[in-house]
Amino acid sequence: MGFGLMFVGTFFFWSLKIGNFDVLPDFIGYMFLIYGMNCATKYCKNFKASRTAACVGAVLSAGVFIMQAAELLGANFTGTQLEYYLSAANHAVRIVFIMMFLMAIFSLAKET
Repeated sequence: MGFGLMFVGTFFFWSLKIGNFDVLPDFIGYMFLIYGMNCATKYCKNFKASRTAACVGAVLSAGVFIMQAAELLGANFTGTQLEYYLSAANHAVRIVFIMMFLMAIFSLAKET
């Protein structure tokens, strides 16, 4: 049903950093979640909205990951407006995603 993939995907939201680099990039977690929600959508249509939020989150978190990787190569994004707005948008979308995801799980639990 996809819940195993969604469970694995949530582990990538934990922040395991070495220096300023996140070893568990969020966009990989989003990919697991998106694939798991594709499977779960067959059983509960409420996962469609959270899947859309996960797609937006995957793009934003990939941008954050690229900035972190670029900083390892010598670029300096620390304190820039790009870093601020991208990180703020990423966190805001993550909050919306988690709320939608939990509502979909609650809806599925209520149906069964």
